Amino acid sequence: MKNGWKTKLTQEELSEQEKERATIRKRLSYFATEREKVGLVHQVLAPKIKPFQHVEKEWRQYKVKSKSTFPNSMTFVQNPAYQAVHSGFKKLKEQIGLADEDILLSLEKIERLD
Repeated sequence: MKNGWKTKLTQEELSEQEKERATIRKRLSYFATEREKVGLVHQVLAPKIKPFQHVEKEWRQYKVKSKSTFPNSMTFVQNPAYQAVHSGFKKLKEQIGLADEDILLSLEKIERLD
């Protein structure tokens, strides 16, 4: 073949390719937005990680183990610090679209800490 085995695409094939390009552009835009959200969350949380890492290190030194029971008393629920953390977590969850499955996986990871 003189044209190197190349054939022109039909109008239907060209249209289909354009639809695929549009879909890919939408996905790129969506993921760019999500990446920006994650960046903002990371920026806010980064300074708060060190104190938690310090506490975790101390817990490991003192061989603190996790328990399957969680303190669920009115005293705990009425604690203003707990309420603030819970409220912040709910806002964070909504902001980044964190699903319940993601939370469960994270909790399982935390539970494995020795």
